Amino acid sequence: MKRLIDKARSGGIPALLFATMLIILILGVQFYMSVRHDEKDAQKLVNREVKIVEQYIKTKLRDAEFSMDDMQDDVLERLSQPDEFPQITERILRENSFLKAAAIAFVPYFYPEKGYWFEPRSTRRGNDIISGVIGGRYHDYTQMKWYLAGMETEEKNGVWSSPYVDRSQENAYIMSLSLPLYHQKKKVGVLCLDVELAGLKKLLRKIEPYPGSECRLLDKDGTVLVSSDSIDISNGDFFVDSKYISISDMTVLLACPKKAVYGDSTKLNLVIFGLLFLGMLLLGYIVQHTVRTILHLHEARQQQQIMDQEMRIAHDIQMDILRSDFPQELCATLLPMKEVGGDLYDFYQQDHILYFIIGDVSGKGVPATMMMAATVNLFRMAASHFSTPAEIMGEINRILSARNPSMMFVTAFVGKMDTQHGLLTYCNAGHNPPILNMNLLATDPDIPLGYQADYDYHQYGAMFPEGSRIVLYTDGISESRNEDHQLMGTQRLLSIVNSHYTEPVGEMTAHIVNDTRRYAGRSEQVDDMTLMCIANDSPQQVPALSITNEIEELQRVKSLLREYCDCLGCGRKLTRKILLAVEEAVANIINYAYPRGVLGQISIDIQGTPASGGDQKGDLTISITDSGDSFDPTARQQVDVEQTIGERQVGGLGIYLYQQLMDSVVYERTDDGRNILIMTKEINS
Repeated sequence: MKRLIDKARSGGIPALLFATMLIILILGVQFYMSVRHDEKDAQKLVNREVKIVEQYIKTKLRDAEFSMDDMQDDVLERLSQPDEFPQITERILRENSFLKAAAIAFVPYFYPEKGYWFEPRSTRRGNDIISGVIGGRYHDYTQMKWYLAGMETEEKNGVWSSPYVDRSQENAYIMSLSLPLYHQKKKVGVLCLDVELAGLKKLLRKIEPYPGSECRLLDKDGTVLVSSDSIDISNGDFFVDSKYISISDMTVLLACPKKAVYGDSTKLNLVIFGLLFLGMLLLGYIVQHTVRTILHLHEARQQQQIMDQEMRIAHDIQMDILRSDFPQELCATLLPMKEVGGDLYDFYQQDHILYFIIGDVSGKGVPATMMMAATVNLFRMAASHFSTPAEIMGEINRILSARNPSMMFVTAFVGKMDTQHGLLTYCNAGHNPPILNMNLLATDPDIPLGYQADYDYHQYGAMFPEGSRIVLYTDGISESRNEDHQLMGTQRLLSIVNSHYTEPVGEMTAHIVNDTRRYAGRSEQVDDMTLMCIANDSPQQVPALSITNEIEELQRVKSLLREYCDCLGCGRKLTRKILLAVEEAVANIINYAYPRGVLGQISIDIQGTPASGGDQKGDLTISITDSGDSFDPTARQQVDVEQTIGERQVGGLGIYLYQQLMDSVVYERTDDGRNILIMTKEINS
């Protein structure tokens, strides 16, 4: 150190000036690069948050379209009972909190007894829902834009209006979904659902990547529909990004203040420059700077040691929480990167049912590991208390979203495999599509876990008979790069998986990982690599259920049948019809097959074939067997639904309903005194 000080003294003022100017130049370049880096990070964050808002709005509008399908089915099934329509619109609002109003507007004189106008409508007023029938000279809905749009459109999912101010609904900004109602191939009215844009304000306020940020929804003319805080962003001191959402004819705009992005870095650098100028007058600057550098290096070395220790602890936590006691049907592996990430997997087995999860936490390091551990523990808890992937995913998301101030999220895929019946049901929260039986599983992913506590995850299914395989992975596998920086990609991964498809799951897992590493070569691993392989090598049995003649048993029947319909690809609308038909048939047997007070047995067998695409259709057959009194529902005189309630014969409406909903209903009375009711339904691709 003394020698360094003496050398500085001998160099004189020119050497000192040269050293000072060099340091100023270096710091100037560093300051410029820091500002550019802050700008790029800010712009990336703004773009990401805008995409989240866009996806959220699209999801809500899609949910509204699903609700419209449900309302259309209810209206057509009760077309002869117009007095029940207000109950339908009210139910739609109660089941969908984001809807402002629901209406069913019929063409003039469709119901002569109702007069020229007939519009059953339900409207949300605060926490209350007001239902009734409106229409008249002062509310001529036949001249309103939403009604005219519904009568003119041919779109099967209906048509969305541009945002507008509804004077009848507290001057709220509204978007309306209109769908024509057909009866006997004629348009007889319009169904309408209103979404109030003010309900999105809570979401917009969550989008604050920097203090003082402003998130807005604009109409096509640039008018502000909803804003988070009504901040003035016209002075040019903001980073601004926007994205047009075609389905809603709106634009999402997000503005972040430059001052918050840059912080106090400008002032800090000016202070440093001033100190450097004063330092030129001090002969001892070089010694002082050297000492500071040494101390800084020492402190940095200590910080690195602390960070390395934290990484080792995080790695130990991550590896300790992962299970290795795999059942025969499953094998998984996780290869962590040098900097610990947030990949996860887990499973829960109960008899012939296997629940499983694979996921990836946003971010790296200790926070990601903590989020990963919380997700795995929540999965274990939820899988032991709930029976469907949608319920499990919803419970994990509800708890993660409740306390997530850092807004970390988890992409996840949760599945349920029934080896006995060859069924696979699943939910996808923004995760990579798995490979099912040598093909990518087509999924429509929902939002990741941790964003919205009350989000309703959609459940799907597929048949998973003996010999089936499913391979799940994180992006550390599919996005691994070779020495030429080329991504592996999904198609190359699919080829690797297919080359090991017939192997046992343990060998299959090891070989896929080895082939991935061989592709990467000597390139550095930049993300966790997680792989899970699941196989069903059990002989398939026909789904069957034995219940007693107690009305509480209906829930067991509906749960098994709903899962089977998901796996056949029936879709929400068809599944709802099948469940309603079977519920009516089983309820009739429970209530009337056996004498009052006698405990009887009822057996339900389910068989089906999924539609395979093209013109080849699938089918579903449900056989219901009991030993009660002989009763042939197919021989009963059909109910005339055109008659009024007073004219119609008592009973038989449930039988009429399931005969109309199913393609075929056949009854058989066996010699040993059993009633067998066979119901079939055709499934279109």
